[in-house]
Amino acid sequence: MSETTATGDLAFAAMFGVLTAAGAFITVPLPFSPVPITGQTFFVLLSGLVLGPTYGAVAMATYLVIGAAGFPVFAGGTGGVGILFGPSGGFLTGFLAAAFTAGYIARHGTALNSWKRLLVLGLAAAVGEGVIYLFGVPWFAIVMGFSIRKAVVVGILPYLPGDGIKAVAAVLVARTLWTTISFGPLHRERK
Repeated sequence: MSETTATGDLAFAAMFGVLTAAGAFITVPLPFSPVPITGQTFFVLLSGLVLGPTYGAVAMATYLVIGAAGFPVFAGGTGGVGILFGPSGGFLTGFLAAAFTAGYIARHGTALNSWKRLLVLGLAAAVGEGVIYLFGVPWFAIVMGFSIRKAVVVGILPYLPGDGIKAVAAVLVARTLWTTISFGPLHRERK
């Protein structure tokens, strides 16, 4: 990979980090949970689906470092390392693993026909959402003093419909970008 290509991929990763920060301002508070519904997961999944595992994870690492440094890029315009130790901290750190995992799975769809590629993208998004929950729910249970069962009821079930919609939207946008863009690591793998 040339230096120019790597620089371009890093620029796209930074852009997806910024888009994830913008998604944090799309919030719907839930009266029974300190973790709001946000637009972030759409961009988390999209970063993995479009940029692949490495640069998708770089995008989320950028987002998390900027937020931990105190910039108001987390839900509700908050920032600081303390947020990573709060109720939503596990979900936030799960973003990095989710983008990597979704990108890793999506990479296997690069050479497939349109229908099979769509199925791979759907699987990648679904597993990516699951990874966010896998990181988020245990941490949520610890911080809130909940049993895992209660953390699942409060930390997953109310979010499933919205996360499903965001995952489908990410798949559709990624599919469109895959057929229309000529940048990024996954585009180069299709050749």
